[in-house]
Amino acid sequence: MGSAATDSATPVQDASERSLAPALRRRLGALVTLSRPRQWVKNVLVLAAPVAAGRIGDPSTLSAALLALVTFTMVASGVYWVNDALDAATDRLHPTKRRRPVADGRVSATTALYGGLALEVCALLLAWLAVGPLLAGVLGAYALLQLAYSVQLKRVPVAELMVVASGFVIRAMAGGVATDIALTEWFLIVTSFGALFVVAGKRYAESLAMGDLAGEHRAVLDRYPQAFLQQVVGVCLAVTLLAYCLWAFRTSTIITGPTPSLWVAMSVVPVTLVSLRYLLLVAAGRTGEPEDLLLRDRVIGLGAVIAATMVLFGLYGS
Repeated sequence: MGSAATDSATPVQDASERSLAPALRRRLGALVTLSRPRQWVKNVLVLAAPVAAGRIGDPSTLSAALLALVTFTMVASGVYWVNDALDAATDRLHPTKRRRPVADGRVSATTALYGGLALEVCALLLAWLAVGPLLAGVLGAYALLQLAYSVQLKRVPVAELMVVASGFVIRAMAGGVATDIALTEWFLIVTSFGALFVVAGKRYAESLAMGDLAGEHRAVLDRYPQAFLQQVVGVCLAVTLLAYCLWAFRTSTIITGPTPSLWVAMSVVPVTLVSLRYLLLVAAGRTGEPEDLLLRDRVIGLGAVIAATMVLFGLYGS
């Protein structure tokens, strides 16, 4: 009788395990989606400072940079979780954001909120213990700034541009702090104005493409005259390209001696090509997320690969 009872329980147990596995996979898939892995491409900026300084080949520098990359990815993912928890109600009214895991009910707002905060705290502790308090401070500043953006600053013209652009700059700063590399003035100018160029361009393209419905897509767009955004894009592009040229020649001279590395100096050509291609997409109202453009637009993707290859070869191959 005992054997029969055991045999009869086995199919029920197996069926329960089989039904649990797909549910667990769906749950984990929803949490990964909530972390927005496509946007992790932006976190590669953490490696920019040690690469530009010619020190990424040093084992201790590389390990510190990779730790900074991992912890920044954790913090950024936590920020996305918290943001989606706070914006769930408005996301449900948006044509595409309503498919986000919290908005469509796959993940509860409570889980996203407290899970995101826990993820951020874990990232800060890991950064502090594995690298140092300065990196933890940079990550903490990023998290607080993004929280302020989610709660209020995304509705404030100009301030919201600066906050979004600062996310790119802080990524680069995190790499410099983690590897104890001082960021040059030209590096900071390129990063800051380049980020502002990308963000302002995205806002201008959204305003152009959405027309009178722009405010329903993003409320702050109602407060931006298109001419203002167009001027910001133009000014930021000019400053970015000029600063990149100065950085490229100065860096190549420092690394290779009195004669600048031709590869680093000539990287200004694909960088200019990528910038003008982005400007063309902006004027046509066709821009999207920076990581999507990098992965989907062939001209931008190829130009970025060529520019990165030229810089790397100039710094490490000559």
